[in-house]
Amino acid sequence: MEAATTVTLNNGLLMPKIALGTFEITDEDIVYKAIVEAGYRSINTSSFNQNEDAIGRILKRVFDETSIKRQDM
Repeated sequence: MEAATTVTLNNGLLMPKIALGTFEITDEDIVYKAIVEAGYRSINTSSFNQNEDAIGRILKRVFDETSIKRQDM
């Protein structure tokens, strides 16, 4: 039996069960590749990480360079 990779929220939307943690990640290409190549669609963007600017740059690059859309995340 295959394990489900998402959970259904009360509003009917699906949320991935696994998110990419970004604490202390300094290489933006790693996060980019995790989204584009590994298929991560949930990114931990806690303000504690203090990397909002970097995550914003990465997501802009993903949206500009791929067919992945914001609503896919």
